[in-house]
Amino acid sequence: MTMAERTRPDVPQYAEDVPPAEASFLARVDDFASLFPVLAEWRDLVGQEVTAYASPSSVTTIEEARLLADWEHTPDIRLDTVKGGWVQVSDYREPNLAVAAVPA
Repeated sequence: MTMAERTRPDVPQYAEDVPPAEASFLARVDDFASLFPVLAEWRDLVGQEVTAYASPSSVTTIEEARLLADWEHTPDIRLDTVKGGWVQVSDYREPNLAVAAVPA
């Protein structure tokens, strides 16, 4: 998972995914559920709501992930922290799946 960059101040929800090698924040976890505490920590460190993109990967260490110039697969999960401690999850793998929000 990498923290996205908000490059369009005129569109607050716009966030570009960042390749792992260029990411200011990068996480590698074994389980999808482990992304939520990491995302909450990033929000606390940055001091504002954040967006991240995640994708399955074959790397086994964070050091390997830092070397990836691009994603192995297009990141198809978007996670947005939302005021109140929630995380909005958008899954782009299946176009008919609904967006879900879960507490962080």
